[in-house]
Amino acid sequence: MPRNTRLTTFEKGQILVHHSNCISLSAIARELGRSRTVVTNFLRDQKRYNRKNAGGRPPKLTEADKRRILREGSKGDLGSAGIVKALQLSVKARRVRQVIAAAEHLRYKQIARTPAMRERHEKSRLKWAMTRMVWSNAKWSQIVWSDEKKFNLDRTGGLAYKWHDLRKEKEWFSKRQIGGSSVMVWACFAGSRISELVFWKESRMERST
Repeated sequence: MPRNTRLTTFEKGQILVHHSNCISLSAIARELGRSRTVVTNFLRDQKRYNRKNAGGRPPKLTEADKRRILREGSKGDLGSAGIVKALQLSVKARRVRQVIAAAEHLRYKQIARTPAMRERHEKSRLKWAMTRMVWSNAKWSQIVWSDEKKFNLDRTGGLAYKWHDLRKEKEWFSKRQIGGSSVMVWACFAGSRISELVFWKESRMERST
């Protein structure tokens, strides 16, 4: 039997049987081809025998630490660096990402950019659409349609990523309309009439020329 290998389940059973029959530890060791020390250590602490560290550098993260990391990651509020700080861990953010990535129920994904939609919003929009289904072209031409697009100068333009727990409901990223260093572009049309572009930056309106 190679040195430093763990006792098999069969070998542990043999040791217990021989020991209960008052066979000496030396005789048990010879029978199994093991050292007397191995047999003695097993009988001294049977429950923890296979749980002991086989040597080498001890892991910086315990199983309890990993569970705490997964719980925090499941919330989706913090990134890996934030988890390290919040839990006061002695590892780098990369190690936290490795632990989370190994979990089958967590995935790192981009949050869909959309306004928060609730059931009452869906009902209201459906009612709005049903009312206007019978409108004539002349009436539609009186409606002004407008839209805007914001270009962030100091951020990623809303490309937010987070750890998402697949067991939980899908989350949405609420779009930030105003704030930070950004430029807003606005325009509208009604029927065949089209407005000029309007640029909005730092609370000042500048009409395009």
